[in-house]
Amino acid sequence: MELAISICAFATSLLAIYLSHLHKPSKGILCLNSRLFNAIDGQMHRELNYVLSNIGSQELYIKEISLLMGPTPRGNLKDKDGCYLDIPKIPVAPFILKPGEIRPFTISHPTHPTHLKLNEETESKKHKYTLVSLEIIAATGKRYQIAHDISDLGPKGPELENPIWDGVPLGKAISSS
Repeated sequence: MELAISICAFATSLLAIYLSHLHKPSKGILCLNSRLFNAIDGQMHRELNYVLSNIGSQELYIKEISLLMGPTPRGNLKDKDGCYLDIPKIPVAPFILKPGEIRPFTISHPTHPTHLKLNEETESKKHKYTLVSLEIIAATGKRYQIAHDISDLGPKGPELENPIWDGVPLGKAISSS
């Protein structure tokens, strides 16, 4: 009996050491806070206000923030077969997010980009989803993508109960294969 208790205590100690010193998960949550409309240089712009939280124990480098249109809500890094259109926006500078840190940022883009002339019948199927995409690299070197589907985000809706307002987790690393 004493031997079993000793083995359990030793196993618990090893697990505690692993979790406190060796296991360093990369975790993050992206949340849409609000959407506003402004006129910039005579053109209407939509501003999407987000907050990104690093709830893991690794620093996260936010390499690129994109606004995409594509065939799936997965995003261009996870969907290797899909063709995604990059919607022009005011650039967001890359930044580093330390563990426990929260960072707000704003994506501003024209509501009707004049150079995006899509053939509605063929292109509407190809570019069915509108996504805010974050390419993230963790301190471990793993690459991640958070893709937030904002296809239903019109000028008035959706209501607060809609999943568009829920946080989007960092998820699994993108495999290199």
